Amino acid sequence: FHFSRLFKEYYSVSYIEYINEKRIKSAENLLLDQSLSITEVAMKSGFSSISTFNRIFKEIKHCTPSDFR
Repeated sequence: FHFSRLFKEYYSVSYIEYINEKRIKSAENLLLDQSLSITEVAMKSGFSSISTFNRIFKEIKHCTPSDFR
């Protein structure tokens, strides 16, 4: 709890939001490689499920990974 509070105070976003933004930024780069499937991109970006990846990607980028590609 202490770490989360300090992290949010310093970065103005929660730890989870920060991590998800970094993962999505990584996914953006991986999506440029057409040889990788969306599932492979999700797993290489640190997501453990495709549904979570799709949901978080859409929250942050306002489009699906397929639409982004």
